[in-house]
Amino acid sequence: MPDFPRSILEFQRQFPDEAACAAWLTAARWPEGFRCPVCGHDHAWELDTKAWTWECAKCHRQTSVTAGTVMHGSKVSLTVWFWAAYLMATHSNGISARQLGRQLGLGSYNAIAHLLILGGVGIGPDLASLRKFDSGISG
Repeated sequence: MPDFPRSILEFQRQFPDEAACAAWLTAARWPEGFRCPVCGHDHAWELDTKAWTWECAKCHRQTSVTAGTVMHGSKVSLTVWFWAAYLMATHSNGISARQLGRQLGLGSYNAIAHLLILGGVGIGPDLASLRKFDSGISG
């Protein structure tokens, strides 16, 4: 698992843009390199037509780095998700929807949704909890 930043300045340096967030998710998801969730093959290519999506060279299954996470299918940028998770994880007394919305430039509905979604997966000190349990895969 990639290191979690310990200060806000370190966080800004580690996650300055979408590409950095996607790279972190890729390293967290496939620490030993890509592995197809369907056939287990270890060769894939990143698609130019779909952001942060890989296609298996064997079965051609397309897998996004956000698949199976609370971020999958969201129209909110990865940087906003990462900032929301960081702010929730580092505010010892919690953070209100109003404060989260103000700090991230989100409307109140989006801020409340982020708090509920991220609170539901229990953000821990390493962002690893952005992965949600998928009972369909796990049995």
